[in-house]
Amino acid sequence: MTGYRILKLGIAAMVMAAFYASTHPAHADDTRRSVTMACNPFPPSKIDENISLPGYDVELLRAAFAVGNLALETPFYPWKRAYLLAEEGRVDGLCSCSYTVERERDMLYSTELGRVRIGFFPLPGISRKTSPALPMRAT
Repeated sequence: MTGYRILKLGIAAMVMAAFYASTHPAHADDTRRSVTMACNPFPPSKIDENISLPGYDVELLRAAFAVGNLALETPFYPWKRAYLLAEEGRVDGLCSCSYTVERERDMLYSTELGRVRIGFFPLPGISRKTSPALPMRAT
């Protein structure tokens, strides 16, 4: 992750925290409100197996929301369930949701913070021309 992407993610998270704080009035007995963002496991940015190291996306979001005195809850779900919970309003948002035209009907987006790319690298001594392609499977 580049420093520029981290900076953009941090700025977007702070904007989201400020927007949330401005649209949800504080109550006298409510010193620290919380926001729930459903996450899907996507190491190393979102890691559900390790509470002390939840991944850099979650850590950055928590720090940004803390600036607005907001606690961030980040329960982990499979992607489709997380999206459904956000769509139904049962959570406040999603951790790191890529932009698509179809999703724009249901979600509000900040400016793009970065892109994830998938690549394959050959092992030394193996020619791409002579090796059959490995079957791909979704994870």
